[in-house]
Amino acid sequence: MKFFVPKLEGSPKQGEELYQAIKESTAKHYRLGDARIYSLRFEDAYWGRKKGKMQTRTATVGRDNPYNEGGIVFAIFEVTKNPIPFRDPPSEGFLICTVKDGMAGKEYMVPISEVRFSDTEYFDRPGAET
Repeated sequence: MKFFVPKLEGSPKQGEELYQAIKESTAKHYRLGDARIYSLRFEDAYWGRKKGKMQTRTATVGRDNPYNEGGIVFAIFEVTKNPIPFRDPPSEGFLICTVKDGMAGKEYMVPISEVRFSDTEYFDRPGAET
């Protein structure tokens, strides 16, 4: 999958600059990996505890937030380690950033234990031929 920034009408270079700015802002609070994730499927344990049954959700860049709040998913970042020990959210997982909440400190954290890795799709690496 070729990398893109949703709702951006500028050039690919502008998309890359915007993506890096969001990542840099988010990295002030988390240690992020380099993977560019297009789609992530996970079991929502919070919903399971609240409603008594697990619910499978999918977050995909460019589509509506799976929680129906905050608008379009802008980016999904891999959190390699939370820099603040003993802090909630969990130390490893994925952040779902929306256009509305992506830089507002309200990213959605999906713990690594809830992710179905066989259903995770990645963007091509930067500079890769497509």
